Amino acid sequence: MAIRVFSIGRKPSSDIVFDDDSVSRLHAEVVVTRDGRLYVTDCGSTSGTAVWRQGRWQALRQGFVAGDERLRFGRCEMSAAELGLRLSKDENATTRFIASDVVSGEAGNRGHSKVVTGKGITDE
Repeated sequence: MAIRVFSIGRKPSSDIVFDDDSVSRLHAEVVVTRDGRLYVTDCGSTSGTAVWRQGRWQALRQGFVAGDERLRFGRCEMSAAELGLRLSKDENATTRFIASDVVSGEAGNRGHSKVVTGKGITDE
């Protein structure tokens, strides 16, 4: 895979769309490196981007994230591994997350979520 910048936000043209008011229209960008690592940059979002490290949420302006770390965009949360998987599946597909179906809240407070994609609704 060539290096590509993916967008995350509420804007329908984003690569990863979160339908949640806590997510900015262009919230963050993610670069997937040739070796598969993720480099996340917050794009000046209102609610911020954070990573769960050392037992607490830490603001993330830009930096590499490990697959076992959780990311938060506004109130919406997902693992870096899940984000990487979604971005690597189909470079031309948009993944849409509905606010009520996205895990929100503290790390460890994870529920069953549904992901809405162009191919329908799938259980997570």
